[in-house]
Parts: sequence; C-alpha cells; structure tokens
Amino acid sequence: MTLKALSFLENPERMKRVADLGCGSGGQTIVLAQNIPGTIVGVDQFPDFINILNDNAQKLNLTERVQGIVGSMENLSFHKDEFDLIWSEGAIDAIGFEKGLAHWHGFIKKNGYVVVSCPSWLTDERPAEKKSFGPTRAADWIP
Repeated sequence: MTLKALSFLENPERMKRVADLGCGSGGQTIVLAQNIPGTIVGVDQFPDFINILNDNAQKLNLTERVQGIVGSMENLSFHKDEFDLIWSEGAIDAIGFEKGLAHWHGFIKKNGYVVVSCPSWLTDERPAEKKSFGPTRAADWIP
C-alpha cells in the first residue's frame, strides 16, 4: 500500500527531505527510502521500534539516507518548511486527524505533500476484526 500511495504523488523524485511520523518499526520508511532519492527521518515514541528501523537501515546500507529518532509526532523539533513530504501510515489518529494536520502544516515546504492513512469505519461499532487486533488509541498501548 505504501507504493500505491506513493504512486499518487507527482514527481516523487523531487522529495529531498521526508518525515515518516509514527513510523513504528519502519517497514514503510524502508520502502520509501527504496523509492525516493531523498533523506528520510522516521519518528516514533517507542525506542524499541526506532532500534529496529535503524538496524534495518544499516543492514540495507541506507544509514546515509534513513534515520530513526525517538520522539512525539505531537511535539516535533524540526524547522519550519523543512520537509517536501510528511508521511504517516495509520498513526495520525493517535493525536487526532485535524490536530495532526494543523501541527504538521508548518513543517512542509511550499508545494510539499502530507500523505496519511487512518483506520476508519462508517458505523458506531468497531468492526470485530479491529476489536480482535488491539487498542484503538495510542494511550492504550502505553503501559
């Protein structure tokens, strides 16, 4: 799905600086690095996930272009207009869709992109598959 979403961007080769927010262990971060020429910083609040991302980047000789850092997508320490692309697969709902977009807006360069996916359903009840999968909020994952 990462490649499908990436295919909707015009000129992905111009993405020189990318942030993957809520990157988890970085599966999509690595896919992005393999398909975009720029540098990518993955941000996640869980150090174990970041360690996996950085280990995988090293194994694939991507350490010059991929860096995982521990941090909150809600409290980013990047510069204004730093990124050509902000990517977030299945994580923005942890801080709220509107809040996330409003906060991340300042970090995007003019004519940059924000690509997000968010688990959703159109009924008042969560699907059985979702219930069996796990928590619905980021706070549910924190011990």
